[in-house]
Amino acid sequence: MQPRHVLEALGADSEIPRERVAEVVASASTDLSPFVFTEVGQNQLIGLLQGGQLSRRFNLLRPRAEFQGWRYKRVVLGGSQFDALEIPGRDPDDSSLPPTEAEQFLIEAWVSDLQLVRPVMEPSTESYVLVARPVTDQGDYEAVIPALFNAESSVASSLKCLLHGAQAVAVDSQSVLLEPTEAPLRRIFASALIQETASRRFMSLYRVLEHGYLKSILDDLRNVFFENPSLSIGRAQDALSSELQQLRALMERHSLHTHFEEIHDAIDNRRGANRFAAALHKRLKSEGKGGGGSSKAGQGAAYVYQVRCAIAHAGTSRIFIEMFPDSEELIEQIITPVEQVVHAYLKIKVA
Repeated sequence: MQPRHVLEALGADSEIPRERVAEVVASASTDLSPFVFTEVGQNQLIGLLQGGQLSRRFNLLRPRAEFQGWRYKRVVLGGSQFDALEIPGRDPDDSSLPPTEAEQFLIEAWVSDLQLVRPVMEPSTESYVLVARPVTDQGDYEAVIPALFNAESSVASSLKCLLHGAQAVAVDSQSVLLEPTEAPLRRIFASALIQETASRRFMSLYRVLEHGYLKSILDDLRNVFFENPSLSIGRAQDALSSELQQLRALMERHSLHTHFEEIHDAIDNRRGANRFAAALHKRLKSEGKGGGGSSKAGQGAAYVYQVRCAIAHAGTSRIFIEMFPDSEELIEQIITPVEQVVHAYLKIKVA
């Protein structure tokens, strides 16, 4: 593979014989910045020009939130690794260079298509994110990947998100998110990452949890139906009778107690200064054990369910977020632990 733009950068008028590639690259390497920093990168370029195959597919995307500096980050979905380089907007005289750890990533992108690296070569006032996925990857992640990197201006969000600020993200190979039949869940999760307001992101995150507890009921039904049809149907009906109990069961099954306790504390600590928090607390106390039980984690789950209802419903018998001018502020306070609940359920680790 010897693309014309690479040959021109190397000062070659025509294809370079295999036996001369190393010599030509070595003599021109000082002129290839910002792509070739090290001997490792030089050897990679030589290998590609001698017939090596590209290992990644690239997409150059636009984020809404402008980047303040270069950053190379990585997301692992099961056994597949996705990489991205955040390219900041720069003045024409800006001489800053991408991180050296992105060297091999950039060399491959450059060999693949000159246009992919234009924003690196030619400073622009606009930011970009260059995303790559393995050429061998066949996963249905088209909706998830741009959202993970807060990319594509038509859907990107400026609301703070744990995954967008992470240096590395790993999704366990056993995560339900990676199951072939769970394309709808991946779209729900992607939607949660790109919502513009805290209340909308909360609802999208809640839909992930809702999918989780409904899936648990379905799995239980499938596992025992043929052994005892009547019992299994009865248990499923009981579970479906209380959405809050389903949420608490999901918490127990996936050991999500710590994050629900954080949500409880975040709301309880704000009830003296936030009217929406005070209303949620008052309703929780009025419902007694039915409102989540005596444990802090159980009450945290009840708070999550109440916030969900306050966003989804409106009426004289329930509280709803439009009743309180500070409701969005409170939801912003709890959105991080709610994200952590979802990450724990989906087996996502953030660093």
